[in-house]
Amino acid sequence: MSPADVIYKMRSDPEQICVVDVRNGPAALLVDRIPGALQVPQSENLGPLSKLPGDRTLVLYCWDTWCSLAAQAAVPLLERGYDVEE
Repeated sequence: MSPADVIYKMRSDPEQICVVDVRNGPAALLVDRIPGALQVPQSENLGPLSKLPGDRTLVLYCWDTWCSLAAQAAVPLLERGYDVEE
């Protein structure tokens, strides 16, 4: 899902997806944040999963197209039954 697709989906049907920023680092240092996205750093093994809604598609993002943090974070979420896109 491209960033444009994410923004379109957020605007057209915000109850269907949850955008999750999996970049590592303090929120103040992370640039280009998507407004309304949850910050759940991949380095914390996605922290408490209770923050993540189980009834929405989780759209994970990280630094850029070469970053693999979203893919790494997607695997354990998929194993736990979450609907995930990156």
